[in-house]
Amino acid sequence: MLKFECIKAIILFSLTTLPPQHTALSSSDSNSQITFQSNHYQLHSTYPSYHGLTSAGQDLWIQSEAELEHITTTCPNSLIFSLAPSEINRALIYQTSQSNPNLDQWWTDDLSTLLTGLRHREESHVIEYNQSDCKSTILHVNKTVLLRLPYRSLRSFVSLLPTHIDAVVHQFHSNLHSHPVKIDSTLQQELGKIRYWPRFDRLISSINPAYFLADTHTLIGSHTNRPRWRTRHSFTDGGIRASRWIKIQFEQMGAKCELQWYHQTFSPNVICWFDPTNPNLAQKGRVVLGAHYDSRSSFGVVSAPGADDNALGCAALLAIARSLRRNQVPIRRSIYFLAFSGTEQGLWGSQALARRWASEGIEVALMINANMIGYRVPGEPMQLGLPIQKPYSKLSNWFIANLTNIYVPELLIGSTPRQGGDEQSFGEIGFPSTSIFERAGKIANPYFRSSDDSLSKPGYDLTQALTIAKALVCLFLFIHLLNFLSL
Repeated sequence: MLKFECIKAIILFSLTTLPPQHTALSSSDSNSQITFQSNHYQLHSTYPSYHGLTSAGQDLWIQSEAELEHITTTCPNSLIFSLAPSEINRALIYQTSQSNPNLDQWWTDDLSTLLTGLRHREESHVIEYNQSDCKSTILHVNKTVLLRLPYRSLRSFVSLLPTHIDAVVHQFHSNLHSHPVKIDSTLQQELGKIRYWPRFDRLISSINPAYFLADTHTLIGSHTNRPRWRTRHSFTDGGIRASRWIKIQFEQMGAKCELQWYHQTFSPNVICWFDPTNPNLAQKGRVVLGAHYDSRSSFGVVSAPGADDNALGCAALLAIARSLRRNQVPIRRSIYFLAFSGTEQGLWGSQALARRWASEGIEVALMINANMIGYRVPGEPMQLGLPIQKPYSKLSNWFIANLTNIYVPELLIGSTPRQGGDEQSFGEIGFPSTSIFERAGKIANPYFRSSDDSLSKPGYDLTQALTIAKALVCLFLFIHLLNFLSL
């Protein structure tokens, strides 16, 4: 079981109404220039001198990011959370026009409600501190709040966190001693080979819908004959149990697996792989398919089924692996299937693994992240959304789009402004990567990050999820089969 010791977390609430890519802190007393490099957005600001009182009545001054890092290092195993507006359209939350001027006031009210709930939870039980421990702190300046919590309070905090607020754990990164080898040329070579091969059609359709549905029900905790859990949140026992179940499924297919325990408070990453069939014909560069398995719930609710976000994405990983193994597809590059934790807290799991691979000099030919593939707005066609191009995703997007147009033409391909998923962790350090999304446009799922994210809700489309999985099977077949086919 996950043990919550009296470790401390520093939580920075940044609840401004600016877009998440450029969220600014503000105060009338500004001293030092800093840049916060966050996982979901880059935060440029003049960091203010915050002065306030801790819950113990002690003065606390924060003057720079360096001082904030000092507070972290002097509080053993502490964390810093940056909370910012979620990428979900707030009109879906408030059921009103996005331009409604009342949105800002409602947003501010949400902050006050959250803080009141946190104070109430802290006062409702006594927390024993050692002399070396850091005290809980709430510091409120304008729309920015600095909060330090003992880790034993994190579960309560998670249950209070509204759906439309992102809790991003800020990490102070040390310089990597080595850098990944960039092999974009691999994708460029493969792009020139794209064409129609009749044999692919039969293989692409080999995904078993019954297994796919059963795996999804297991992950959301609704399968009657399999292990069950109410949530897969990264800070819970349910997350740990889900990770172990995923690992077992891949091992039963013959994969080699490991659990990466990258932090004592998070459930682990699941890392599974299949080695090349013939080592003498093996090519450099791992081909990676990832999906996060952790989930989030509604405000004040423990249950977090996370069907669209992201049980269906994880079920797609399992379905693709089964299809490749069932058809005995020859493997010429190592295939890695990754199930991440810590995504909802700021890509902690994927960053931990990407940095590990970078430090080891691992080569990655392509990384694809499957995140939210099962919701379709009623009346819209089935779609495949690719993120607005970044340097590390341009070739990857072209590769996926061209293959999908040829082999899965029923999917309408377009761009989505959604970004900042686990593919970013790999892309920012040099690995070619991209993500696939259920819609060519913004998030439209009204049950996003809520306890209602369930297959029973209108708009959840298993056919679309399976069709997107077919596109991924096509990609893996193309990469691994092309040199083995008699053309």
